[in-house]
Amino acid sequence: QAAIVGRDAQQQLHRRARGVAGDAAPLVQQHGCGAVAARLALGEAPETLADRIRHEGLLRAQWSAPREAPGGIVAHVLHADRFGNCTLNLDIDTWWPKLRGRDGLALAHPRHEPLIACETYGVLPGGRVGLLPGSQGFLELAVNRGSAKARLGLSPGSLARIVQAEPQGLP
Repeated sequence: QAAIVGRDAQQQLHRRARGVAGDAAPLVQQHGCGAVAARLALGEAPETLADRIRHEGLLRAQWSAPREAPGGIVAHVLHADRFGNCTLNLDIDTWWPKLRGRDGLALAHPRHEPLIACETYGVLPGGRVGLLPGSQGFLELAVNRGSAKARLGLSPGSLARIVQAEPQGLP
């Protein structure tokens, strides 16, 4: 279940994180989570980082749960890393057994692109788009020697519709 911290709680975390200095300072400038990690690494107690977040401050995004739809799977991008690999909201335990080894998979949205369901980046032919298990427990879209984010026009929250291009259907 995905939840997004409301804007007020997020601003509060950033205000408290600004006090980090020294070796941890680059983490603060780069990423809000890095700031929290840095403060914890410096020995600060977790309860000092922010006030308790009320349940009313959490929002569930409509796109946080993937779904099967006629002829395919509707997923969304959770994250795009610095290499352009796009983590989808398809958890490996549920979705990889349904997609592993299937021929004829394709991405139908945001643009049509054949997909190769493979176990590792190393077996993905150069320039081809792959669907593979990522290290965070979710399936990823990746391009060998390229960026899936740039090639497919994806960003966090983007819809990614996976279909079976051949008549065997999904899943």
